[in-house]
Amino acid sequence: MVKILLACSAGMSTSLMVKKMKKVADENGLEVEISAVPESQAEGHFENLNIL
Repeated sequence: MVKILLACSAGMSTSLMVKKMKKVADENGLEVEISAVPESQAEGHFENLNIL
């Protein structure tokens, strides 16, 4: 499974982008997890994965 994290400053168009990306992934049989977070919280997500 591929995990995609979108970091945004305002978040208005990001949720729309997540929906469109999930739709395309489903149409193409791709197993993905796509989420969006505020820019200020993005680093914390990577720290939890122990990749920084």
